[in-house]
Amino acid sequence: MASSQRLKYKLLVGLGNPGKTYEHTFHNIGRLFADYLLKTLFSPQGAKFWKSTASKNFEYLKTEDVIFARPLLFMNESGAAVQTALKFFNVKPEELLIIHDDSDIELGSYKISFGRGAGGHHGAESIIQKLRTKDFWRLRI
Repeated sequence: MASSQRLKYKLLVGLGNPGKTYEHTFHNIGRLFADYLLKTLFSPQGAKFWKSTASKNFEYLKTEDVIFARPLLFMNESGAAVQTALKFFNVKPEELLIIHDDSDIELGSYKISFGRGAGGHHGAESIIQKLRTKDFWRLRI
């Protein structure tokens, strides 16, 4: 990607729940979409995540343009993983894009927002509480 087209996001976090039980559920759409982006845009051979050495609460993959991460905690504890990842990569909340499910949005649609409340989403609520700010990006699908 040319430097004039750099993304405003430095860290993309796909929310979901860990474990096989939740792997292909609607609530895991954030994780699934992050995997899809990695596989189609950056790594056609398949995305491979590495565990952070700073913490065991998230895993990540760095690309040239952006860092992809996904919490290894349950949705309602996502804030702890996101907070750790921001510190680990020295990223500001306004450079963060959270990807998560939203049952109020029609299937196949999405909304991008910045600085909004949790809207009843427990993962977003956890992140807002831990970061003590709503000033981050959200991709709701």
